[in-house]
Amino acid sequence: MKFLIAPARFKGTFSALKASYLIKETVCSLFPKAEIVLMPLADGGEGTVDAFLLSLSGEKLEFEVSNPLGEKVKATVGLILLDNKKVGVAEMA
Repeated sequence: MKFLIAPARFKGTFSALKASYLIKETVCSLFPKAEIVLMPLADGGEGTVDAFLLSLSGEKLEFEVSNPLGEKVKATVGLILLDNKKVGVAEMA
């Protein structure tokens, strides 16, 4: 039996990636021989970089940047290899 696990985040509790792993753990406990495909979803905001990095090999980078009010915040960027070119994936909301 094959399962596609594709949740979005549970705002304030779990990221889409964390929810995917928790659901996978439960499915595997009920169906030990199941084939599992994880595909967490994101809308371009929080969790987008993790969703891309799960599907496409790459690395996660963090930078300190200024938000629109000039305050220092951390920004997460994914760097993936696509068609032999490095491509950056950013999340914004």
